Amino acid sequence: MNRERPFSVQVGALLVFQTARRNNPAMIIGDRLRALREEKKLSQGDIEKRTGLLRCYISRVENGHTVPAIEILEKIASRRSVNRV
Repeated sequence: MNRERPFSVQVGALLVFQTARRNNPAMIIGDRLRALREEKKLSQGDIEKRTGLLRCYISRVENGHTVPAIEILEKIASRRSVNRV
């Protein structure tokens, strides 16, 4: 039996989810990191090779499951990773 929620409820849940993402520092960091990485046309594997951070860790940061330390953010932002085209 397929019981789909009414469209308005689905849209309401999406709005709540998006608001929660904007108010969650981990999600803000992850979303920004992903945007920068994609802007530079880099894969998570490319960041892994340039920083030594595991691809699965980069994924966890981008998805808001892990909040990286300042030192890790500096490593990702260094010339060897996101800033290099």
